Amino acid sequence: MHSYRSNTSCNLSFEEKKMKLEEELKAFNLNSYEARVYLALLRESMTPKQISEHAKVPLPRIYDTLKSLEAKGFVIKGEKYSAIAPEIALESRILQFRAEFENSIKEIEAKKNLLAKKLSSLYLRKPSTHEVAVLKGINSIISKFLEIMNEASEIHITIRKALKAKELFKSCFQNLETKNKKIFIILPEETKISKEDKEYIKKHGIKVKFHNTLFDLLVTEKDVLIGVPDPTAQEPYHSIAIWIRNEVFAKAIQQNLKET
Repeated sequence: MHSYRSNTSCNLSFEEKKMKLEEELKAFNLNSYEARVYLALLRESMTPKQISEHAKVPLPRIYDTLKSLEAKGFVIKGEKYSAIAPEIALESRILQFRAEFENSIKEIEAKKNLLAKKLSSLYLRKPSTHEVAVLKGINSIISKFLEIMNEASEIHITIRKALKAKELFKSCFQNLETKNKKIFIILPEETKISKEDKEYIKKHGIKVKFHNTLFDLLVTEKDVLIGVPDPTAQEPYHSIAIWIRNEVFAKAIQQNLKET
């Protein structure tokens, strides 16, 4: 009786482990049937009928499932079906994701250029010389950040909390024409710049100084964007910023930063 209980406990533990692995494989866009089949094939090569029995997948669904797993790089077909080694299969899947992502970005960028031209003809809003707005959320802030950067010729940026989101802000420079822009960045004194970041700074002609500041700031000839700490947020992506368009105010802060 004691032996039976022990075996039952082991079986439950194994089933729980399998279920957990199934869930983790879903991160690689495998559905439940695909995950079960791949886990079954890790133990040995099998025929479709054997796979159906071991993986508890209905036989009519086995062939579609195997075909999908082949396309995703998880199994190969010989006399029987076999699993690709996990390290290789998962790495191959990541490469697929990267290729798909890059293709989707290219498609969206092509559509963006065409759509922007169409929408620009409808955009009748005249720029104001004095304006104030509160921006909530990183997407709103990035949009305004890009707009300001595109219009400016001299840009001063002070970085404090935004350092945690540097990769996101670095991406803003990717499609920005920086050749005719003067860009100055003030970083916290304790900041260590990696080799990759040094190359990035050099590529975009950015001048860097080190000084501790109170806020994240973007200042141009007529705009000021102030990052305001959100006491309820622990992450840099839950952010608030104040945008001020006032040439006198902006130039005064610019001058102050030059003297820092």
